[in-house]
Amino acid sequence: MIEREYPTPDDLVAAELRAWWVRFWLRVEDQLHVPELGCCWVWQGATSRGYAKLNSKATGHVPAFRWLWEQEHGPVPDGLVLDHLCRVQACIRPAHLEPVTPAENSRRAHAARMARLRA
Repeated sequence: MIEREYPTPDDLVAAELRAWWVRFWLRVEDQLHVPELGCCWVWQGATSRGYAKLNSKATGHVPAFRWLWEQEHGPVPDGLVLDHLCRVQACIRPAHLEPVTPAENSRRAHAARMARLRA
């Protein structure tokens, strides 16, 4: 009798997770160098109003930048939102994100718009 090794459920979950991560990173492109921050990781997948959107059975519909930030840092503190320091909405790089109050996020966005208009 030939002995075969069949994958365990844990092996299948690990393989599915690896495949999911590969598909995730295929949607990311290094570009748009911001001098003080380094390259943005620009999402090439689905977007909503310019922001990276992640759709999967595991995560549901969530902003990809928020999901990746939470993988690295844990949940965004209550009452805070993630501000894109690079001002690139499709960027998902956690180093380019900072938890701030919604008011601070709006103030920064307004200041960036005003700076672009003056330029």
